[in-house]
Amino acid sequence: MERKFTMAAGRPARGATAVLNTARHFGADRSGSIAMTTAIAALPLMLAIGAGVDYARAVSEKTQLQIGTDAAAIAGIRAVRQGVSVATATTVMTAVIQADDLNPAAHASNATLSTDGTTLCVDSTSQITTAFMAMAGFKTIPVGAHACSAMNIDTFEIAFAIDNSGSMNDSAQNGQTKIAAAKSAANALITALTPAASASAANLTASYSVVPFAASVDVGVANATASWMDTTAASSIHWNNYLRPSGVTLPASRFAMFTNMSTAWGGCVEERPSPYTVSDDASTSARPDTLYVPLLYPDEQDSNSAVYNSYLKDEGGTCVVNDASYKADKTGGTGDGQTKLCKYKAKPTSTNSSSRVNPSANGPNIACTTTAVSPLNATKATTTAAIAAMNPSGDTLLMAGFMWAWRTISPNGPFPGTGGTATSGPQVPKAYNYVNPTTGAANHKVIILLTDGMNHWAGEANDASFASLQNDPNDSIYNALGFFGDNRLGLTTAANARGLLDTATVQACSNAKAIGVEVYTVGFLATDGIDAAGQQTLASCATDSAHTFLAQDGDELVTVFQNIAATLTKPRIAK
Repeated sequence: MERKFTMAAGRPARGATAVLNTARHFGADRSGSIAMTTAIAALPLMLAIGAGVDYARAVSEKTQLQIGTDAAAIAGIRAVRQGVSVATATTVMTAVIQADDLNPAAHASNATLSTDGTTLCVDSTSQITTAFMAMAGFKTIPVGAHACSAMNIDTFEIAFAIDNSGSMNDSAQNGQTKIAAAKSAANALITALTPAASASAANLTASYSVVPFAASVDVGVANATASWMDTTAASSIHWNNYLRPSGVTLPASRFAMFTNMSTAWGGCVEERPSPYTVSDDASTSARPDTLYVPLLYPDEQDSNSAVYNSYLKDEGGTCVVNDASYKADKTGGTGDGQTKLCKYKAKPTSTNSSSRVNPSANGPNIACTTTAVSPLNATKATTTAAIAAMNPSGDTLLMAGFMWAWRTISPNGPFPGTGGTATSGPQVPKAYNYVNPTTGAANHKVIILLTDGMNHWAGEANDASFASLQNDPNDSIYNALGFFGDNRLGLTTAANARGLLDTATVQACSNAKAIGVEVYTVGFLATDGIDAAGQQTLASCATDSAHTFLAQDGDELVTVFQNIAATLTKPRIAK
């Protein structure tokens, strides 16, 4: 810390009046020559003691003034960063000093801003009124301090993982919906981290990604042919829930199934199988399970009207009785037509549906309900547009939301982020622990996970909303981890599904934190609340207790995000 002191003081010593009265008493004593001589001899000693008392008060004031000046310098650089002049910042700093020092004589002066606009230095002055030294003609002691505050010039890659499940349409308890409050909160953080137009270009630079999540995550239909997508059915989970017997014409991949159904892929993907489920390993054809499989909700059997998503006919049409698909389904599949690939040549229509549970929206994309991910971008308008486009619907899979937020800022991809500059456009995620060799600015990777609920996999025990699934042979709704029976997190049942999801979510967070990612979690309690296990999952996921928050309503949510921004951009006293 750079400091320069003239003199300083604190509060009057209690013994000052008593010492002065004693000196006066000796000076006024007329009882004898010895008493007079003693009084005269004692007077310089009393004055010396009194000067020491005044000096001690000055030292105390010096300490207090320095504390106030340090705080003022930080307040000043924040004000400058928001675009105010140095003169206006000086007024702000004077108010801070006076509030901290409780001395109306204290004020800031000589404020200067470095040529690069990142460091603000300020002097401060005050004074104390002496109790003893006034007898020698020194009625006040001037006190001074000096401090410099450096702006936070670090860079940030911030991923918003925002719950877009259907309950986010509920009330935020402040006259708006929870999704509206979430949008306001995210925008408030962006505004707080965006330097004013008049501030130096050396100010903090932040880029953002937006990951709306529900039961799955939409990575964008434009990525259908990306190198990290499983376009050739190489992943071990690509043909889960389908049989591929010989002797019939088979689709080459799930993308081909969409094409054969004259239906566009919705853009959502399944989570990768172990050991890549909760890692950010780069996708490569050399390790097929690192590729991302397009999510295609299987057509469920016609024989049970309790199923959630039946949208194609299992018999007739493109499927021939007693052909290879028919026989394979009877001998090696479910025996009720669900595993047949031959039926995926018809266009899903309401007339093909046999489901009474959800007949209006059946189809292969039914678990794909969110808007697409907005990859890392340093252009504010791009990020705010992605936030504005969010439209809640579907279930809650926290792990998927968190993992895709991590992937958007991971140097291992999958999003390349090419075409931008250092301060605008698509960004290439920097290496972990990157430090700019020229400026010394560190780069921070940050995930902010916001949810209004808990992990949920429809079909869990005591899941009253989906009681009909008890009669569904698949036992659950399909999401980015498939059905319960796919056992993607281990042997999965209605009794342990929630626990497995919570454990996987915490493990994903732990893996990200271990490699240098800073994790904030925000639980939005308005209307529905989050149970104790859900709150513990969020707390365990966060970097530490200072990184986890609970908001009761929409106003609190905005405040939480503003506090996160203040923490990220906190200036420091210059060395």
